Amino acid sequence: MAAMFEGCDHCGFQGTLVQVGDSTARSETEVHEGYGEVTIEDHWLLSRCPNCDRPTLDRYTWVDPVFDSEEDVRLERIFPTLLTRDALPTRVQNQFDSAHRVKAIDPSFYAVGIRRMLEAVCAEQGAKGRTLELQIQALVDAGKLPDVFAGMATQLRTLGNWGAHDADTEVQEDDVPLIEEFAETILDYLYWAPAKLASVETALKKRKDEGRTT
Repeated sequence: MAAMFEGCDHCGFQGTLVQVGDSTARSETEVHEGYGEVTIEDHWLLSRCPNCDRPTLDRYTWVDPVFDSEEDVRLERIFPTLLTRDALPTRVQNQFDSAHRVKAIDPSFYAVGIRRMLEAVCAEQGAKGRTLELQIQALVDAGKLPDVFAGMATQLRTLGNWGAHDADTEVQEDDVPLIEEFAETILDYLYWAPAKLASVETALKKRKDEGRTT
């Protein structure tokens, strides 16, 4: 089944994902005319991207003996959702993807990539300033980024500077999870969370409007 699960929605990798686990969530046996006894299984499939090393969760249903091959299976991607990518501006998404492509290769390259992502965020948000430090402060002054998130951005900028220069202080492997967490927290505040909120508000408004017409 692993050959079916291709494409990483985190970094845009187009190859085959590495299957980590396949779990049967539900299994039921029914009798159908023409097929006789049929077993219906709902599966959860966990995969890993060989490029960015991030997880993907898919769901699919297998019907035995009705299904003959993988072509009969319809995949439903559970994580990451399309919203994860669609909510980010293109220039931010491109830098985010580029950073994750090198995450498993070198912590310094990853830190520099995330710093470039911050530069893209500041540019997309219209932050002015000669340096990234001043641009981050401009986001705070404009009320677009609270102090705690600006602190995260400052730490990412510092680590990015370490990664970009040949100095005594270097980015280490242990820094990678922190870099990833801070970067995703900032993106969630600026892009993903507002997009999710807008999606919920649209859905609730639709339900409310439909209730008025019934």
